[in-house]
Amino acid sequence: MTSKTSRKKWTLAICIIAVAAALVGTLIVYPTFASGSQTTQSLSPSNISVQDFKLTDPDWQNINQLLTLNGTCLNGENVTAECGGWAFQRIDNETIKEYALELNLTIQLGAKNGAKVSITSVSGTISVNSTTFNAVYNIQTGNGIIETNRHVALIQAEGVNGQDNVTLKAEAFYLYWGGKEFAFRGRALLEESGQKPMLLLLRYGVAKVQ
Repeated sequence: MTSKTSRKKWTLAICIIAVAAALVGTLIVYPTFASGSQTTQSLSPSNISVQDFKLTDPDWQNINQLLTLNGTCLNGENVTAECGGWAFQRIDNETIKEYALELNLTIQLGAKNGAKVSITSVSGTISVNSTTFNAVYNIQTGNGIIETNRHVALIQAEGVNGQDNVTLKAEAFYLYWGGKEFAFRGRALLEESGQKPMLLLLRYGVAKVQ
């Protein structure tokens, strides 16, 4: 009887230690993921301002040089990215409208050189809606760069909404989730010809390597 009781106590103790270790691991890794961009981390639907309608990653200044990447060819490898979040549109310097956001993109990978992987094609849809507004933006072309040492992806793309042209610039910070899956969050600017730009806060994102 005592032996059985001791075994149960040891089993319970091992389970508690395993759970504690998992929690500590999560607490160590998640802040690194969440703080990939301090600006992105601080934004929430309740504190968006006009000044937030800009991208913050410094490598946007060097994006053209980064896109001329030569190295091991990864053509044929695709990544599907899905996420929800919020979209905000400037009406004037004081009024900002908020919408629900759903993003679905297919990203084709190109050359890999060291910690950098090129993006050669981007396609998919971005849905923005509220009780009074619904729009689906069809992304048709695009490119970009993934910097694996920084766990960041910079994407620039173009598409349409009906007859109007649309441009997208996104910066996403990702975390390895397991298998071929990654969790990500980030921000983007979506601009339709003749309209005020939208700020997209990307949340709950999952990217899968196909």
